[in-house]
Amino acid sequence: MRVITATNRDLKDLVSKGVFREDLYYRLKVVLIQLPPLVARKNDIPLLVDHFIKRFNKSTGKAIRGYNNAALAALLEYAWPGNVRELENAIEHAFVTCRTDTIDVYDLPAELKQSKLQQVPRAQSAAGGGPAGAGQEKAVILDALTENGWNRTRTAGALGISRTTLWKKMKAFGIPRH
Repeated sequence: MRVITATNRDLKDLVSKGVFREDLYYRLKVVLIQLPPLVARKNDIPLLVDHFIKRFNKSTGKAIRGYNNAALAALLEYAWPGNVRELENAIEHAFVTCRTDTIDVYDLPAELKQSKLQQVPRAQSAAGGGPAGAGQEKAVILDALTENGWNRTRTAGALGISRTTLWKKMKAFGIPRH
């Protein structure tokens, strides 16, 4: 029998503090493999996602081919405090919510769909008193609309906002409905 364990804690330090049993530490410490956290291995994310897609396709009977650029961007931007297990759960979540053969950003868990609009500066401009980032926000919305073929549902999902909020922003910025 072989036992494989994983932890995000320094067991040797815990042994010295008397929190972890020393005999158990030495029983487990045969071969030590240290991996940096997933956030430090961003290049591994697409490979892991592809692996999870294959595995979940097999176990669920679905035929998801992959993910789009918006989903990949969200996966790469996220900090992954739960490491690979959290990534696996995010892809499983996407399998539950995905209704096409491609995972989109709106198929991902809420914490990954951080609004791209939240990254737009909101400081007040000295001259006009209005939001300094209004032009930038309009540009983000126009880019998202173009990228999503002017489909407002998909655009709102990609931006991490509701369709109503998107509609109000389009109206406020004078963006035509197409």
